[in-house]
Amino acid sequence: MKWDIKVFIIFILTVLGFGGSFILTHGKFAFPLNYVDLGIGVLSIFFLFTTPVSQYSPLLAAFGGSLIYLLFGYEGYADTIPGEFRLVRNFTVLAFAIFLIIRVFRKKNTDYRGVFLFFGLLVLMQMIFNGVNFSVDTIDIIDFIKLIIAFILCLIVFKGTRDGKELKLGIKRFFIVLALYLFRSIFFILDKNDWV
Repeated sequence: MKWDIKVFIIFILTVLGFGGSFILTHGKFAFPLNYVDLGIGVLSIFFLFTTPVSQYSPLLAAFGGSLIYLLFGYEGYADTIPGEFRLVRNFTVLAFAIFLIIRVFRKKNTDYRGVFLFFGLLVLMQMIFNGVNFSVDTIDIIDFIKLIIAFILCLIVFKGTRDGKELKLGIKRFFIVLALYLFRSIFFILDKNDWV
């Protein structure tokens, strides 16, 4: 798991370094959405083939597949990403949230019970109010707050695994790619609204 967390940190630092380098030349943080999504998608597929098969394997495959739209000629702007890709991604996040809630009620991973329940309810409540669309909201500040909370929950899971609290590898790795996606979405909102 330590290697996985290193990949997570390197990925985030790469995005920050690449985007921040544009400040020197263009005076603004540049966010390469399509390449970041492709990187997360490739990492998800890599995790799929290096993780023991479980009910989380199809989630890794679907999540990764939903982020490789660049390979199909789509540039990666919010209005040009096909709805099918977004729908698959959002249903994958919903399925993951439901799996986590089921684990809570089956009394598995008691060390993470609060985090899993909070994350699951966050996704379910957001979808009740916004439909099956976890990644975009009509009010950017609400979406921004939701993404920050979900990202912090992912970091709490990483801290727990670092402290030796046991967690299934498939769940850990899905949290990693999800955290990268949340990080990407946070910067997408910042970039879209010229907050950076």
